Formats: sequence, structure tokens, C-alpha cells
Amino acid sequence: MLKLGGYNTSFTLVAKLREGLVRGFNTGLISGVLEMDGFHASGRRASEKRGRPLTFRTTDPEEARDAALLTQTAKMKKRKDEKTAAIAAGGVVHPEHGQVFPASRRIGFTIRKRHGVKGKGAMVTRVGVGLAETPDVVRSLVDAYVVTPESILATDTGTAFKGIGKEFLLHLAVNHSETLSDGDGVHVNNSEGFGARQDRSEKGVYLNLEPKYLHDYMAETAAREDFRRRPPGAMSDGVMFWALNVGLSQYWRGFTHGKHRDFEILKPENRPAKASGPEKGRSPLAQVNGRPPR
Repeated sequence: MLKLGGYNTSFTLVAKLREGLVRGFNTGLISGVLEMDGFHASGRRASEKRGRPLTFRTTDPEEARDAALLTQTAKMKKRKDEKTAAIAAGGVVHPEHGQVFPASRRIGFTIRKRHGVKGKGAMVTRVGVGLAETPDVVRSLVDAYVVTPESILATDTGTAFKGIGKEFLLHLAVNHSETLSDGDGVHVNNSEGFGARQDRSEKGVYLNLEPKYLHDYMAETAAREDFRRRPPGAMSDGVMFWALNVGLSQYWRGFTHGKHRDFEILKPENRPAKASGPEKGRSPLAQVNGRPPR
């Protein structure tokens, strides 16, 4: 629509807009009744499924027979071997229950301030990304975005929130194994809704997000959520305001000339991440170098 003339120009322009939201919009302290929740993101190997019809997985009869004949000891050994292989491949072990996530799996976190008027939903959103739902990640997010003593925290009953919840004016926890809401305002439906929208964006729009840039896309989703009740023009003005008031791009200047961001934005601390896309001087076409960066 803007007649920019090339994929690289369009891609880097949109990426710079997201960077503006990361550095300008997704900042600052919030207080009030706050919902906080985590959700699984990335790790779907979506690039392998692009252009292929959805199919239902069926179990091969011979595999099912072999599995049924395994002894309990053999099953335990098989699970242990699979876990060892997953860790060797870069998988992340959850410290609470020992489950191994794929190396590309991330946990997205949202902190959403309730509007205060019934039916209005959330009015302010802050986002972050961690490797697992652990107390240190939650602590880092709260320290960065929340005025703790005068706020009310609403979460599920995850162990990562129990310690930090004692520092709030009140901690409301809903047991999701029993209900989504207790009928008295104890719920995290606004944060759950954000996770669902981000998940649909990953599966239906962007398709193969790299974990390295997940935080950027979550900042975009947060802006869309917070501006959702504004007219399209006002929404565009809001996004452009944040994107154009953070100064020169720190992540995307010179991207097509081989200057790539060398870290992933994570909580409690960033970590190094290799460059994405083709090397300097190589063709940017997907069929030559694999898919373009996302």
C-alpha cells in the first residue's frame, strides 16, 4: 500500500515500529488491580507446517503394539532417554516439575491493569518473556513494571507467584484446576485473553516467530490491545507516537548490511543470540537461504 518497493524496506520499517513499542510503549510503572499470568509461546516448528494441510495424528498399529508390550522399567528408561536427548538438544528443564521444553520454547508474561468499570476489560498492558515460569522471572517483571505496596495482584495458583504475592496490598489467586473465575472477581481472564491472542497471531499471522524477536511481537500485541477501543486513525497515531519518540533505532539500523541484534530480550536478564537471516552480501531470497527472519 505504501509502495515502498521492496521486502527488505518493508520488513525493517515494521521491525523499527515494533522496536519503538518495546522501548517506548512497554515501559513505566503501573498500579491498581493487576492480573499477571504466563503462557507458552514459540517452539511450534511452524515453518515445517507452512503450506501443508492440517492433519490429525494417528498412531501406527505396530508402534502401539510395541508400546503396549513394554514393561514399566522399559517405559521409564525410554522416558529418561527421551529427556536426556531433549536436554542435549538444548531443551530447558522446568525447575518446578522437571518437564523439558524445546530449546525454542519461551514463556510469555503479561501484567494487565483492570479498567475498573465492568465490561471494559484491561486498560494498560506490560509484557515480558522468560525461559520458564519461575519466581526470579516474576520478580524481575514486578520490579520493572509494578508499584507493589499499593496494588492488588490477581494470578493463578502457580508457585512462581506465591512469594511475590505477599508484598502486595492483596493477592487474589484462582485455582484453574477448579474454575476460571470464582464469581467474586478472582480471575486472570484479561491476561488469559492476551495469551490466546498472541498464540493466534503466532499460529495464524506470523507463522514462524523466532524466540529472539518474540518480545517485539508481544509489544505489538500489547499496543493493539490497549488501543483496541480507539478509532483506526487514533490507534495509528498512538503507535506512531511511541515508535517515533525513542530516537534512532538501536536494533535495526544496518540490518540488511549484516548488522543484527546480538541478544534476546528476556527476564531476568537478556542473553546472547546469533544473527538471523542471510549473511552480508548473500541473496535475501528464501529459496536460496531458507526463510527470511521473523
